[in-house]
Amino acid sequence: MTPNVLTCSPEDEVDDAWLLMQEKAITGLPVTLNGKLVGILTQKDLLESGFAMPTFESDKGRYRSPTKVANIMKTQVIERTLQRS
Repeated sequence: MTPNVLTCSPEDEVDDAWLLMQEKAITGLPVTLNGKLVGILTQKDLLESGFAMPTFESDKGRYRSPTKVANIMKTQVIERTLQRS
């Protein structure tokens, strides 16, 4: 099990989640609300939605309105609980 998992909230701005992924060199974030898993946000989701650009493309001069993680995240996730014996 991974301690100190980085997460985001459905109410977080997509730009903030994207920056966190870039800073920490990760490709996805679990989305939690009140300590419960409610979705996942991945770099692929952000690229497909147009809210992020591949590194070889420039988004300079492009305007994006603020968007919440809830608008892009996937809600069908598989959750696994570690059972201790």
